[in-house]
Amino acid sequence: MKKLSGTLLLLVFFMSLLPQVVSAQNSKPTVAVMDLQLTGLDDDYTRVLTDRLGQEIFATDRFLVLERAEMEAILVEQGFSMAGCVSNECIIEAGRILSVEQMVAGSIGKICFFR
Repeated sequence: MKKLSGTLLLLVFFMSLLPQVVSAQNSKPTVAVMDLQLTGLDDDYTRVLTDRLGQEIFATDRFLVLERAEMEAILVEQGFSMAGCVSNECIIEAGRILSVEQMVAGSIGKICFFR
């Protein structure tokens, strides 16, 4: 009977830890994706390529990606303009305002080789 009560006590202890373990496994870092800076491409591609990058980051199942509409609403509410925000300081400030753990920013360009 002592062995059973000790096992039961141990089982109850591990069961009490289960919600903490599950929530720790489900806690993914939050990420916001800034509009990519384009070189050699039309500005029409900015939104498409930025959205695709966010989708690919989300598809890794390692991050929670802040939706563009939510990101824009928060920044507008706080009076923060993303226009020309390319410096590290500006990106960090946007991340603070958005309360995300990580920011993704970058550039993409088109390279043409002529023969």
